[in-house]
Amino acid sequence: MRLIQLLLVATSLLLASSCGKNNGTPRPNQDNPVPGDLMLAPSEGVILQPSDAKKWRAELRWAQTPRFSDEELLALTGVIFLRRDDGQTPKSAAKVELIADMPQHGHGTGNNLPSVHATEGDVGRLTFDNVIFTMQGSWRIRIKATLDGAEDVWTTWVEVK
Repeated sequence: MRLIQLLLVATSLLLASSCGKNNGTPRPNQDNPVPGDLMLAPSEGVILQPSDAKKWRAELRWAQTPRFSDEELLALTGVIFLRRDDGQTPKSAAKVELIADMPQHGHGTGNNLPSVHATEGDVGRLTFDNVIFTMQGSWRIRIKATLDGAEDVWTTWVEVK
């Protein structure tokens, strides 16, 4: 177990020393994760953020604060709300993926691929699990989806401590 911890630390140091520039996607001014139960509806009074090409809107909420641990494997969960650009619930949501990566280091979550799951009764409410951050730092989170035929990507950033 100690050898595995040492290898993880060495890998993290190697990746940190090879840090390059990010791809230019702006980071948010403030990260505001919400601990606790998964929400049933988007935050009241909050306008969901537009996707990159402004074809639809999204909100992502974590069930627990995103973090890294070198002592245990943390598979994080949460909820994704997707809405059409007019704010209405989509009639269909297809090909929904969550991708977590660190473009400044050139890596993602390795073999730990996040899963996105539909929920009953609301096409625009999905849950996700198995998000495993392999190190501390700024992580880019992208949601790829096709809502009512409009394919786009939604991007945000999370600071993992």
